[in-house]
Amino acid sequence: MTWIHEQESILTRYLDILIRRKWWIIVATATALLIGWIRLRTTIPMYRAQGSVLIDLKQQTTPFSGLSDLMLGSSPSERIINNQIELLKSRQLALEVASRLRQILIHPDGDTLQVLLSSHPTHQWPFRYLWIWKGRPYASAVLLSEEQIATRLQRMVRFQAGRQADLIYVIAESPHPAEAAIIVNTYIQTYQQYNLEVSRSRYQAARQFLEDQLRESELALSGVETELETYMQRQGTILLEDEAKQLIELSSQAQAELSKLDVELNGLRIQLRNYQKQIEQYEPEAARLLTEANDPYIRTLSEQLARLEVERDQILARNPEARQQGIYNRELVQKEVEIQNLRKRLQERTTNFIASILPGDGLTSGVAGIIGNLRRNILETDIQIQALEAKRRELIKVNENYDKQLRTMPERSMILARLQRNRLANEKIYLFLVEKYQEAQIAERSELGFVTVVDRAIVPNAPLSPRPFRVWTTVLVIGLFVGGVLALGAEALDRRIKTPEELRDRGHVILGVIPYIASRKKFERLGSFEVATNLVTLIAPLGPAAESYRRLRTALSYVQVDRPLKVVLITSSLPKEGKTTTVANLAVVFAQNDQRVLLIDADLRRPSLHRSFGLHRNPGLSELLTEQASLNEVVQAGPIDGLSIITAGSPPPNPAEMLGSRRMRQFVTHAKELYDVILIDSPPLGSVADASILGSVVDGIVLVGRFNYTPRDMIERGREVLQDMHLNAIGVVLNFFDPRRAYGYYGRYGYYRYSGYYGYYYGYYEAYGENNKNKNIGR
Repeated sequence: MTWIHEQESILTRYLDILIRRKWWIIVATATALLIGWIRLRTTIPMYRAQGSVLIDLKQQTTPFSGLSDLMLGSSPSERIINNQIELLKSRQLALEVASRLRQILIHPDGDTLQVLLSSHPTHQWPFRYLWIWKGRPYASAVLLSEEQIATRLQRMVRFQAGRQADLIYVIAESPHPAEAAIIVNTYIQTYQQYNLEVSRSRYQAARQFLEDQLRESELALSGVETELETYMQRQGTILLEDEAKQLIELSSQAQAELSKLDVELNGLRIQLRNYQKQIEQYEPEAARLLTEANDPYIRTLSEQLARLEVERDQILARNPEARQQGIYNRELVQKEVEIQNLRKRLQERTTNFIASILPGDGLTSGVAGIIGNLRRNILETDIQIQALEAKRRELIKVNENYDKQLRTMPERSMILARLQRNRLANEKIYLFLVEKYQEAQIAERSELGFVTVVDRAIVPNAPLSPRPFRVWTTVLVIGLFVGGVLALGAEALDRRIKTPEELRDRGHVILGVIPYIASRKKFERLGSFEVATNLVTLIAPLGPAAESYRRLRTALSYVQVDRPLKVVLITSSLPKEGKTTTVANLAVVFAQNDQRVLLIDADLRRPSLHRSFGLHRNPGLSELLTEQASLNEVVQAGPIDGLSIITAGSPPPNPAEMLGSRRMRQFVTHAKELYDVILIDSPPLGSVADASILGSVVDGIVLVGRFNYTPRDMIERGREVLQDMHLNAIGVVLNFFDPRRAYGYYGRYGYYRYSGYYGYYYGYYEAYGENNKNKNIGR
């Protein structure tokens, strides 16, 4: 519970500070709100438009199976998405977009696209800020070049990869909402068209290659057919045996397969050279080093796989019905199992080999990602070439075996068999190339790229910035925070007394808290006396201020129970802290308590007690101490029964020596016998040494501090001076206290109101008695 109370006390104290320094917070918050208003008026509204595209490489097809791995890589990945973003950021694409925007030129609402114009506000006053009130910048209609537009577009447009899908978001910001949407859609359209052209260019290269091969194959077929026809016309009809016909068929099929391999090998070699040319632009030595990086184990597996595949094909070529025959079927199944195992081992070895050569390349993007992708393509293409070359060598061996069998035939039959074999082989190659050429044409025309538009940008309705609610909220929070910091900082730098708790925390004894009292420059007639209005115990004995003085009287009466105070010195640290007002009102409340009170004005330098009570200054204390007048001559009756006053008298040349004289001590000793309470008003401690000198002849010293005026350090220094001289500093009175300024809210202020209200009844009976007769006027 103690900890909770401590926390509540700390929070309450901070709340007191913030409320007391509320003007700092109000000014800071008002300034922040003004800045927010200026920002809303001076900031050009920015609108954001957004579109998105999907990167789907599965949409693409390949012209023929032999080149399937050359055209594109694997499925979309972070690396591919990042590469596409780098492409979108390129200056070449920005220039193409700029060119298209210049062709559009006119905005849908009839205005020229501002992105194409030099639309910066003029720097000449007052035109520079005219747009604040018009709502749009004062612009000059100068059409920019494509280079300048591209530079501006690269600043306006940004690209962002999707988190959960292979999406790329195209985002543009512009002061004109429709223009932002136009820029995004133009970027998407340009990028999609560029992707389509690049994708089709790959198929175009494959189609041109097949077209060249088809032309050569057609010429070769035509030549072989002509040669066969000429030979048969010259030799006449030659009948071949069934075995020879089967040999010709097998030999032609093997020859056709060999030619198909040559076509695929040529395509792969062309693709490899393209990759090498591309990577040489980045790393000149990389292409050669990657091509030379061969793995003997991969080469061995490729040769074994090629041999098994050729053997399987030969079995099927000799006996097309082999899969329905038991002995052949078992042999085929066994070879298929061996082929699948070899393919699996070859794939694993290839993957590990490429990973060992290119560690980490698949995780990069940008230029580094392009280089890594080219390296991987070179290695994969080279391994495919090695596998096809191994298969080609096996087919060459098969063809050589067929040639040996053909040479065993009679010469006329052998020549005819070779010609027929060549015709069949060229015919099969030609048909194969025609089929692939037609597929390439269809693929080229039907290729739509791998970019799909998911969302096109629409014209935004609300601006992205500035957002009024966000601006007002932000500046309000900043204003309150800065105001709070300034309030706490001002409180930390302000050393003046603000609350009684500050003094109590520093070890001072709080004897009383006196509320604010009006200036004593005004006077009011009270019987035969003309007293100052700050004597509230006489003028308004039922008010809260008079009750505060009565509480102070009670505190002084019980501050030393074993040795009651009889002679009390009232002083302060600085001038104008209200010590004279305090001592005058305190003397009145003591007299109202039916005590004999002597009030002495010992401030011989600037006396003011005589004005407060409307008395004569001379003769006074200075005449008494210089024996120019007797005690009865200097004592003047106050405006209330029991109150006697000794004014300061004539200003002496040596006040300190006079107050510290033996005559002063004798006078105080004698006065103790005549009066119940003696109150002495002295100069401030911080100005002269009079109060310290008088401290030796009194029973206790009361320090008066003024709310929001006296520095805390001065109060502490005054107490230290008195303690160093072994004088009895009994406590502090906080004068002119304003609860509302101190705490700023009704909670604590209500305490003082309640105290004054309760004091009404207490002060009423003390001032008027039971018979309602005013006791304030003594005579």
